[in-house]
Amino acid sequence: MEDELPDHVRDYKLETTFPKKREIVHIYDDPDAPPSSQQRLECWKSDKRPIGRGGQGQVFLQTCTSGSRHYTHRAVKTIPLQDGSGRRRYIRELETIVKFSHDKYSKYFVKSLGWYEKKDLLCIAMEYVPTGDLQTYLCDHPALPESDSRQITSQVLRGLAIMHGEGFAHRDIKPQNVLIQQRPTPTEPGSWWVKLSDFGISKRLEAATSGASTVIGTVEYMAPELFDQDSLPDINYPAADMWALGVMTFWILTKSRVFSSQRHFFQWLFG
Repeated sequence: MEDELPDHVRDYKLETTFPKKREIVHIYDDPDAPPSSQQRLECWKSDKRPIGRGGQGQVFLQTCTSGSRHYTHRAVKTIPLQDGSGRRRYIRELETIVKFSHDKYSKYFVKSLGWYEKKDLLCIAMEYVPTGDLQTYLCDHPALPESDSRQITSQVLRGLAIMHGEGFAHRDIKPQNVLIQQRPTPTEPGSWWVKLSDFGISKRLEAATSGASTVIGTVEYMAPELFDQDSLPDINYPAADMWALGVMTFWILTKSRVFSSQRHFFQWLFG
C-alpha cells in the first residue's frame, strides 16, 4: 500500500510491533538525541470493545502504558484493507487526515497521531476527545440556545472554509462527526469548542468530478442534487457541505428534522 501514498502520508507511518494480544509498541528514533542513543519505545494497550462504529470500520480506545511524551489515551480507527474503490477510499482518508493534522489546523480538526498496519487492518491513531460527539450530547440534552448554536456552527463553518480553501470537501457533515473538545457546564460556564472528524469519504475537489457515479454520505444530510445521477459529474461539493451544515444547524436549534422522514424528503425532492 505504501507505494501508492504521497511522501507526507508515508512519513506519518509508525514503526510498530505487536508483542501480545491488544498490545501495540511503536519504535521511535528521537531527532534531538545523539545517534548512539537507544530508540524510544511507546507502549499502548487497546480496549477489547470498540467505542464507536461506522460504515468504514471501528474505533477503539487505547491507553499508553509507557513511553508517551504527550498523550495518555488515543482513539484508533481500524479499517479493513481492501482492493479497488475501498482501497482508494482509505488512502484518501489517510491523505486528508494527515493534511489537516498540521498544528495550524488543530483548532478545527481532530488530529492524527500517525498510522500503522496490522495484518489486514489499517489503523489510524487520533487524539481522543472524551467529551464525545454532538449527536450523543444532543440525544441527552435539550436543543441548544441560539448563542451556543452560533458558536458551534461558526467553528464548523471555519473548518469547512479551511478544507474548501485547501481543495477538499468533507462530504459527510453531521452531528456524529463533530466532536466536543470543550463545552460549558452548570458549574463551569464557558465557550464551546468543537472539531471536525471522520474524513472517510472526503475528497479532493479536482478529483471529485472524475468518475463520480454513486451517492455517498448520510441521506438526511445530503443535498438534493446528490440524488440526481445526471448531475453527479458536475456536483459542487463545497455547496453540498453547506447544505449539510444547514440541516445540522436546524437540528441543533430545534432537535427536529428538516424533513420528518426520508419519504417526506423524497416527496419534496421529486414531487
